[in-house]
Amino acid sequence: MGEKTFSLQDSLPSLTVPTIDETMDRYLNTATVLLTPDEIARTKKAVEEFRKSKHVEFMQAALEDKAKKEKNWLEEWWYDAYLEMRLPLVPYTSLASINPAGLRTSKREVQVLTAAESTHHMMKVWQKTRREQIPIMKSRGTVWDMKQNYVLFNSNRTPGKPKDRMDRYFKTDSEGKCPSHVTVLCRGSIWKMEMEVNGEIRSPDDTVRILRHIQKESPHVAQSPITLTTMDRDQWAEARQELAGVSRENERNLRIIEESVFVLTLSDDVCPTVSQALRYCMMGRSEQAWVDKNMNIIIMADSQILTQGEHSNLDAIVMLDAGNQMAAVMRKGEWKVEVGKSLKEAAWLSDLPERLNFQLTTTLVNKINDADSQFEKLKQSFRAKVVRFTGYGNDRLKRVKIYTDTVVQIALQLAFYRVHGRFGPIYETASIRKFFHGRTETVRGLTREMKMFGEAVKERKENIRTY
Repeated sequence: MGEKTFSLQDSLPSLTVPTIDETMDRYLNTATVLLTPDEIARTKKAVEEFRKSKHVEFMQAALEDKAKKEKNWLEEWWYDAYLEMRLPLVPYTSLASINPAGLRTSKREVQVLTAAESTHHMMKVWQKTRREQIPIMKSRGTVWDMKQNYVLFNSNRTPGKPKDRMDRYFKTDSEGKCPSHVTVLCRGSIWKMEMEVNGEIRSPDDTVRILRHIQKESPHVAQSPITLTTMDRDQWAEARQELAGVSRENERNLRIIEESVFVLTLSDDVCPTVSQALRYCMMGRSEQAWVDKNMNIIIMADSQILTQGEHSNLDAIVMLDAGNQMAAVMRKGEWKVEVGKSLKEAAWLSDLPERLNFQLTTTLVNKINDADSQFEKLKQSFRAKVVRFTGYGNDRLKRVKIYTDTVVQIALQLAFYRVHGRFGPIYETASIRKFFHGRTETVRGLTREMKMFGEAVKERKENIRTY
């Protein structure tokens, strides 16, 4: 066996603090590309005044002192930037993706089979993480931080005032027991489905039986507490406190959902196009996802697999990697069930899933109705479009030693320039996971060289030099 997933965490370097000159110079390099000559002069003057200010030395010393006490001086502030935001999580901070393992079909009975198989294999990823069998990510030999893999499962962003809190219930095998159930949503009903039996992940066949039972026993719920999670964070914080205060059963049910490995949704809807599916994944129905949860896997009626994620706790690459692991196994087609075949149910009757029934007051019902109205209104302002470029791809660019991302960034800049007649202050994410608990930093893609190149392309110049 190789290195354990989290075995090198303590060896990672601390996040460094840039010098004040590095910070100011980089700011100027970025800003001056966007400004007029007069604006550049005023900006340079302001920067130099700030650089000589008596406050600069104090602030820099405070940062460096913080960095001496903490391996990642930015971590707490980073999470606060997310957790203090009061806007609804969808669509403002949520992630949305379409998993290629979900092959669209008109055979409705395939939906439950897809749901069972995808749940089984995602639980296998959870189990490998528990056993620390996920390979440590490395880039050109440099070890990356693996904390985001640790917080991928069993996590929940719980609403609060003046900021939310991040609750994490995951543990490795060596740390102790960990919740092993999945929350299942179906037509507004909420279920608890246990996925670990005698230390092993429940088989897809057993999971099919349970999901068929859930699908059969889930009539449409007109006012589901799921909808409350789509409210702005202050409204949801108040509603959650009220919901938990109605009864001990409500409080227990909330805990069950928030501790669960992830959320699985059985949807009755179909999205004919990829763009519609992506839009649905983010803002289809107000009761389609418990949006506080790190991961919501949505199985459409035609067996498409969508994944909605909560971005505060982790970056997209970690969730997508888990989805790719799941898809890779599903594509092998090792699990075969004859569609329409009746599976024996007697053996699992003692292991029925648990329906989570919430007691709702009139006030809560009204809040659910208001939340749904707010969701539908916000939904009208949200668009999603998938663009597929087939002219060439990553393989061709590799042959000429050009990063695909470089081409994409140039294309974005040129498109913006052609539409608006100016360049935009573009942002691109760069990973800093080579540092302890590192997440991302900002790449300012609009450089002086990029601006010159863009102008040359528009004017159809050749052989331009940018150095």
